Amino acid sequence: MTSPSQAKIVYTAANQKILQHTTVDLNGDGVADFALNPGSGTNSGMSFRYLDAAVSRRNRLVGQSSCASALKAGATVGPAQQLVDGEELMAAWSFNGNRYRGPWMNGGKGVTNRYLGIRFVIKGRIHYGWARLTVTPTKNFVATLTGYAYETIANKPIIAGKTKGPDEIASTAGQSNPASRTASTPQPHTLGLLAVGAPGLSIWRREESHATA
Repeated sequence: MTSPSQAKIVYTAANQKILQHTTVDLNGDGVADFALNPGSGTNSGMSFRYLDAAVSRRNRLVGQSSCASALKAGATVGPAQQLVDGEELMAAWSFNGNRYRGPWMNGGKGVTNRYLGIRFVIKGRIHYGWARLTVTPTKNFVATLTGYAYETIANKPIIAGKTKGPDEIASTAGQSNPASRTASTPQPHTLGLLAVGAPGLSIWRREESHATA
């Protein structure tokens, strides 16, 4: 295999249902680059479930209005895109009245093979990557991570869904979910300020306020 320093795109296949807080290490350096946080909550008697994406430090997500975008294949992930930081809503579903929120719920239809765009840091330099997910809208809607990739050249955009390029590297390693690792697998560094699960109440209120606006 070509070494990462010579590669252009590193792609990792995955098939992981997001049922708990899950961190993903895009480049395999032992540092989690983003997290997927499912959860539930209540607001004024209304029960709901949600899915967030979260980053910390200098990492960012492609998104706007406190939501992480559900990019289509072929979209560019790079410095020209609008970026958000912290913990951003992907999808939310209210048990009362089947009310849907977030770009990944697609008005209750869900999405198949959409892309989360990520800006992250390797050795102090900015890189771009994507994570591919499918969100199925059921009572307990299911999100499945099916793969992720990153561009090894600093500051170079990556195309969502692109897994091949000059000096391509392909990997079948799974994402860095602390709950599924064995003792022989390297542990990621702590995410520090990265939240473990979002306050569902504040997320729903935040999304409600944006919808009203």
